[in-house]
Amino acid sequence: QDEAEPPRREEEDDDDDGPIRVVKNYSRDAARARVARLPNGEVYDPTQYAVSPITGELVAVSEMAEHMRISLIDPRWKEQREAMMSKLRDSTKAQDDEITRNLVGLAKTRPDIFGSTEEEMSEIVSSQIREKLLSGTGRAVVWDGSRR
Repeated sequence: QDEAEPPRREEEDDDDDGPIRVVKNYSRDAARARVARLPNGEVYDPTQYAVSPITGELVAVSEMAEHMRISLIDPRWKEQREAMMSKLRDSTKAQDDEITRNLVGLAKTRPDIFGSTEEEMSEIVSSQIREKLLSGTGRAVVWDGSRR
C-alpha cells in the first residue's frame, strides 16, 4: 500500500529541520529592546499609564487621583477646552471676505488671468507679444556660449 505524505503547508517549509533550542528564563538585552518613550523623554510602560476618562489624555497611574481631582473641580473645563480647540481650528482658515479681497487684488495686478472681456484679453496678449519681439527674448538662440 502506498502511503502518500500529507501536503506541507507554506509555514512548515520555512521552519528549520534542526533541533529546537529552548532557553529558560530568557530576557532581552535592555540595549536591544525597543523602548517607547513619552514626549517628555520618560520610558513608556503601559502598566504605569492609563487614559483619563474625562480628558482622554495619557496620565500616569500614580498621578491619576490628582488629575481626576483637578479635572472635576471645574465642570466647565471640558466646554472651555472644546471652545478653545474649535477657535484654533477655525483661525487657520481664511474667511470668505479675505479670499474675496485677495482675488480682487490679484485681478487688478494680473488682468491677463482675470480679463473680463474678449477685447481686453486680445489687447493684453498682443501687448505681451509686442514686448517679447521688442525685447529680443522671443528670438531663437544663435550661440549659447558653449563648444560642442
